[in-house]
Amino acid sequence: MNATFSSLSAGSKIPEANSPGSKTSTAPYHADFADFSPNLIKYRSALLADLIVDYYTCLETAFVRVSKFFENSSDDTKWHKNLLDNMRIRIPNLREALLSDDSYALLDELRRFRHFKRYYFERRYNRERMDFLETQLQASIPLNHSDFNRFLSFLRSLHSALIS
Repeated sequence: MNATFSSLSAGSKIPEANSPGSKTSTAPYHADFADFSPNLIKYRSALLADLIVDYYTCLETAFVRVSKFFENSSDDTKWHKNLLDNMRIRIPNLREALLSDDSYALLDELRRFRHFKRYYFERRYNRERMDFLETQLQASIPLNHSDFNRFLSFLRSLHSALIS
């Protein structure tokens, strides 16, 4: 356990979106396609769908690791939803909540979309729905940075308590 926490230096922090050196942008996703031909724009929804799936899957991987480390696992039925639910729960004397209620609400939308994309194999997406999901994704990025930085602070204080 010490090796896990040792890698978290006191000054380490997840870079904010749009900060110098950050590869994360909250610029509108469609702005990247402004100079492309109409033939490429038709793929915008498919690319956004993949981005949402990859983003949520990355976060979910972190949630699984937190859950396993703190022995906060759930049953096999609806485990994706239960895992997300568990990340907003503070477990007294064990761990702080990883997600705020606002982050949870945004990520739950992204989780539902990922399920839809993975299991229904739809390739023609509703443009209004994709615009809504893009807004949810963009709103979630700074909240997730804040939540993860808060959780890193909790891990640092836990590490300090364990080594003293």
